[in-house]
Amino acid sequence: MPELRARWRVARATVTAGRIADTDESIRTCRNTRSSSVPATLSGAFSVSYIVGVIPIKTQFLILLASALSLASSANAEILFSDKFDEQSFSGWRPSGNNTATIVNSPIRSGNYAAELKLDRLMDRVPWRTELRLQRPSFDIGKEYWIGFSNQIPSAGDAGFFTMQLHKRPDAGDQGGRQPLLLRANSSGYNIHVNYDANAMTTASTEGRQIFSAGSLNNGQYTDWVIHVDFSFQSDGLLEIWKNGSMIVNYQGPNCYNDALGPYMKVGIYIPGWKSRSGATDANKRTIYYDEVKVGDAASSYNEVAP
Repeated sequence: MPELRARWRVARATVTAGRIADTDESIRTCRNTRSSSVPATLSGAFSVSYIVGVIPIKTQFLILLASALSLASSANAEILFSDKFDEQSFSGWRPSGNNTATIVNSPIRSGNYAAELKLDRLMDRVPWRTELRLQRPSFDIGKEYWIGFSNQIPSAGDAGFFTMQLHKRPDAGDQGGRQPLLLRANSSGYNIHVNYDANAMTTASTEGRQIFSAGSLNNGQYTDWVIHVDFSFQSDGLLEIWKNGSMIVNYQGPNCYNDALGPYMKVGIYIPGWKSRSGATDANKRTIYYDEVKVGDAASSYNEVAP
């Protein structure tokens, strides 16, 4: 199954508009390379005779089948959630930690409004967390999704914080486990954490971890993110991430936990080290803004969810 899923993904990506920058080159290499979905336009149609001369019969069949289904897939692509906060409400979200998120008219990424989340370590009821949890969709393990959003951080400070989480829903009895995907910001920039475990019962010693550098914060400016994820705790998982239109992560491998339920999305400010109100820190307050949040299904695309 992992091999079949990978080959189907290559075939589908090869024929879907907006996914492959150079179709001819992708056909030549698709036997050996798992193709990435990139924000570019399909360079042109290709002929069956050209395909026959380059790749094996089984792969030809997958490509032709994907070609036949591509228009239907595009027509059936579904945006599962979209929020520009222009309705001036948090419908579809649930507060996690402090219930202090507000709608503001500046700074905005587009439209008229954005979401503002603040955390005050000394004054807030929950000193370590002001977040919004997306109520639907929750993500299913074994399925593929596209996620887009934009955030602005005036200043992260040395005591960094997590700005986005795909948060696990652990099975009863699990003894460990970080979140499958974490976006962390501090004064040095962004980092992306990927955590996973194929074992049915997770302990602190069984989980794996990957960390990717994601560049500067762009303080005072919005940063656009697009995440393409195919959830799997096996080797056939996929994670692609773009920051401001440039791919910064192209990871193939496990990216979640062997749990009955898949993760859910959270945005906001989470600082585990602030659970105690005491201790030195560079500042006791944090602020972040969000706009253009979208979640698409497997038939969606970069262009459909990108801010």
